[in-house]
Parts: sequence; C-alpha cells; structure tokens
Amino acid sequence: FRLIGRAPRSWSALRKISRQMLIKAERSLEAQSFEERNISTMTMAIDPDRLEEAGKMITQFRLKLAAFLEQGDRREVYTFVPALFRVSNMNKKEGEAK
Repeated sequence: FRLIGRAPRSWSALRKISRQMLIKAERSLEAQSFEERNISTMTMAIDPDRLEEAGKMITQFRLKLAAFLEQGDRREVYTFVPALFRVSNMNKKEGEAK
C-alpha cells in the first residue's frame, strides 16, 4: 500500500500527478457521457490495521484490470485512479492525538 524506498523528492511528483488525474476525473463528469466513464464512491468505516492488505488487493486488481482492458483494438486512452483515503478527522494534522 505504501510506496517503500522512494526518495522524498518523488513524493512531490506523485502528489502532482495524482492531483492532475483527479482534476481530469472531475472534468470527465461534465465532458463525457455516462457510457464513457465509470466513477463511483464508497464510504465505509474500517479497521486501519487492514490497510496494508487492502493496498495489496488494489494493486492486484489494477494489474488484472489493465491486462483485461489492454487487449483488443486499443483506440482510446483511459486512466484508472483508485483512491482510498481517510475522511474522518481530515482537519487533524499527522501525529496529533485522535
């Protein structure tokens, strides 16, 4: 789930590309038909101790999805942006008491 072994300077680049892709997703809400996009959300109460395994599951799914979609007549470019993040206590800074 977490990127291990990445240099701190790459975190800035990762945040930048993630932000750019989320902006593109937002624009697609108006610019693309429902048939051209699939945007869904799911909010849930979770056990944070399971996040590492969840990250592994997301990675496996991404690879399986890419293998499936990259077959056939590839006429369009799409991006898949899975995002799993905490929404509770979002105003608290990292390290603050819960």
